[in-house]
Amino acid sequence: MVESMEIPVAAVLRKLRERAGFSMERLARECGYKGASSYQRYENADQFTKSLLPVPLAIKIASALAGHGDPPVTREEALALAGVRPDADGRLTASGVDARSGTDNAILGQPEIDLQKATNLPASNTLIRDLPVYGVAVGGKEEEFSFNGSVVDYVRRPPSLMKINNAFGVYVTGDSMSPRFENGDLVFVHPGRPAKPGNDVIVELHGEHGAPGPCYIKRLVRRTDNQIVLAQFNPPRGDITIDAARIKAVYRILTAAEIMGVAEARGKTQAFAISSFYAGVAGALLASFFGRLIPQTWDLLLSVEFIVIILIGGAGTITGTLMGTAFVVLTPRLVRDLTLWLAELAEGDSAASFFANLIVATDAQDFGLVSTSAAGPGLSIFQLNIVLFGVLIIVFLIFEPLGLYGIWIRIRNYLKAWPFSY
Repeated sequence: MVESMEIPVAAVLRKLRERAGFSMERLARECGYKGASSYQRYENADQFTKSLLPVPLAIKIASALAGHGDPPVTREEALALAGVRPDADGRLTASGVDARSGTDNAILGQPEIDLQKATNLPASNTLIRDLPVYGVAVGGKEEEFSFNGSVVDYVRRPPSLMKINNAFGVYVTGDSMSPRFENGDLVFVHPGRPAKPGNDVIVELHGEHGAPGPCYIKRLVRRTDNQIVLAQFNPPRGDITIDAARIKAVYRILTAAEIMGVAEARGKTQAFAISSFYAGVAGALLASFFGRLIPQTWDLLLSVEFIVIILIGGAGTITGTLMGTAFVVLTPRLVRDLTLWLAELAEGDSAASFFANLIVATDAQDFGLVSTSAAGPGLSIFQLNIVLFGVLIIVFLIFEPLGLYGIWIRIRNYLKAWPFSY
């Protein structure tokens, strides 16, 4: 509405505050400051020399002053301090530019603070609450949604998005990406970063007759000139195909490391180095404790067990790791106890003994899949554990990529919705 003012914006702000009957202390607290000392520079033309206020501050001032005074201060008057006005649809625009498309820094104003380096993880109360969260209209199938054109919230802008004017957030709808994203989770989007296979994305399709098109939150599997292939976690699917002609935009969802501005590759390297150091220290202490170690202590089964913990328990989750560890510790004991019980059962004369003899061999003359003696023809209990782990890895990779944790998530979601589990 106002791109250049004849009088300083600080003087205009002061007049609006006085007209509304607010003290500087009261308005400062309404805007989220601890007191007038943190706010007063915006009303001092010598200290605040910019032509426009920051948009988030103008929105807070508009909310506080609107309707107060004689004549009452209007929301439009306060928003004009930042060069912003609501359009016919209620969306905030700056000099006629939709807030979603991005605006020039001179129009939006500069950030109020200079952040530390992102890797220092600045305190959350130093981050500006000006990142828009776009409202969505939930669809009726495949948990689709569409952007409804409104801004439903403003949240603190993460360090990595400080100068990205067209960045935005979205609240997740549905649980098709659970446990990666739960219903109601806030995700951040950097429209300028291209999506690569393996990234979580928001895919926006073209709508009919100019209406907003459906959107989906999925994981990008691959992308060609003709189509893209997406995946979801709940229920597991990796074959969701969409023709390229239907796609309006593919927005990449930032990871937690990207949001905070942490160098992901560097962080992973440091984590690997630190974990390797502690593993080496643990090995040295173990050798000192026993006094003698042999290479056979760390055999093939130990390596297989580590893989089983990750793949069967659930990769990327702490709960899944704990489930996988319990599974690896308990399964060999259960296999051993079951085999010994079948060996005892095989020595009887009942019908069950006949079937037990087919499974367990107790001496060299018996025929069975598993042998309890060194001279038996079948697999040893040790070999049976390796085979069992290998089969389970294949089964979980094909039918349940999230492992035991994924099974628990499905059971939990079912129980939460029961008895209306349809």
